[in-house]
Amino acid sequence: MSTTPDLSEILLLSHTYGKNPLWIIGGGGNISLKQGDRMWIKASGMTLEEIQRDGFVEMNLEALQAMVRRQYPEDSAARENLAKEMLLSCRLPGEDQKRPSVETGMHAVIPHRIVFHTHPTLINGLTCSRDGKAWAEKLFGDTILWVPVVNPGIVLSRYLLDHFKNYHRAIFLQNHGLVVYGKTPEEIESFHRTIEGRLLDALPKNLRSLYEEWKQEQPLAAIQPGDTEKVVTAFYVAEKGVPQTEAPIVFRDTSPFFKPYFTSIEAFSSIDGPFTPDHVVYAGHALLWVDQMNRLQEALRTYRIKQGGQMPGVIAVKDVGIFFVGQNEKKARIIYLLARDMVRISLLAKAFGGVQFMPEEQTEFIRHWEVEQFRKKVT
Repeated sequence: MSTTPDLSEILLLSHTYGKNPLWIIGGGGNISLKQGDRMWIKASGMTLEEIQRDGFVEMNLEALQAMVRRQYPEDSAARENLAKEMLLSCRLPGEDQKRPSVETGMHAVIPHRIVFHTHPTLINGLTCSRDGKAWAEKLFGDTILWVPVVNPGIVLSRYLLDHFKNYHRAIFLQNHGLVVYGKTPEEIESFHRTIEGRLLDALPKNLRSLYEEWKQEQPLAAIQPGDTEKVVTAFYVAEKGVPQTEAPIVFRDTSPFFKPYFTSIEAFSSIDGPFTPDHVVYAGHALLWVDQMNRLQEALRTYRIKQGGQMPGVIAVKDVGIFFVGQNEKKARIIYLLARDMVRISLLAKAFGGVQFMPEEQTEFIRHWEVEQFRKKVT
């Protein structure tokens, strides 16, 4: 058995990128470190921005690799139940109160000391576009492994088992994000800069300028709902039958950033779809457009019936603004940041053939996947 590392290297990477919403939002992304026959992986639901030493789960690396290689049932539910059971069995003694990241198998398959998976806006402008694969091959050749949309977790892990090669320096996950790996944090950051630089060079000047502006943005100020927001809050309380003390946080944005998306249904349609698993998990797979404020309650009720009791996290009311709805202020902020991410991805994707949303099959898998429901609950 190897000695326990202090994890300072991956903690530094986690905190540096975790606080930057152009790379990570909420509980998204994950990171791991291998040493000897063990691997430390971010616990599910932990945020990279806030994670500390005890936020990692110590795993048996050989058991994880065997877990990925074993055969699984064809039936999706049976496969996922077995995969979850096998994953939890790979925890080392004393770790049974923590749940490993859903992508632990992927980290185990990649034969590098540090593996870092992020959801960068710039890269997802490419991975969520119609011509993303062709552009990735043009810009990076075979140094990049392009992974088509596959279900995350054990399915993705087994895909990498069959397709990953040692000459791949990074992985682009379609409608998902980026995976970079190496011996040291410096290697990872160096290739991050290489990827970012090549993608920026491929963008038209106006989009490069926009991206530089996004990098300078300040954090969201304190949330102060007004009278218009209270209309939405009151409906949620009445419709869901919950006490006022359990009312969601609702706030509205009328800034120039969002204005095109609440004044034009054509512009709104460019973000009204699932871009990545994080957008589905935290902000919802479908947004809501309402053409008049006095029809808001009717539209919310119709949405709730259509979506089996769920309420939208993002609501655009024509000429009024975009509303963000979360169970508490932290969740509302995450939804707000993800909505901004949707806008940015849709703008960047124009350079690569236009937006391509997640296929319905994968969206439905994410919506009903128990492990993602767990992540949403604890983040």
